[in-house]
Amino acid sequence: MGTFSGLSDTSGSSFDQRVAILDTLAKYRSCVVMLDLECDDLVNEMFTTFFAVARLVYHKTFNLVVGV
Repeated sequence: MGTFSGLSDTSGSSFDQRVAILDTLAKYRSCVVMLDLECDDLVNEMFTTFFAVARLVYHKTFNLVVGV
């Protein structure tokens, strides 16, 4: 899950690789498979990471728009 924590860095050299991994996870519905295999902690960690990144990106965007 550490790979996804860098998603907020859109200018980084590994951003495209992270997006490709996310695309693969979505394509094969990996979250559903992980839940079927009772990998609840892994799914929880994954979504916690995604929401943390989304929150960070939201705050950066908000600050740019508002001019803070």
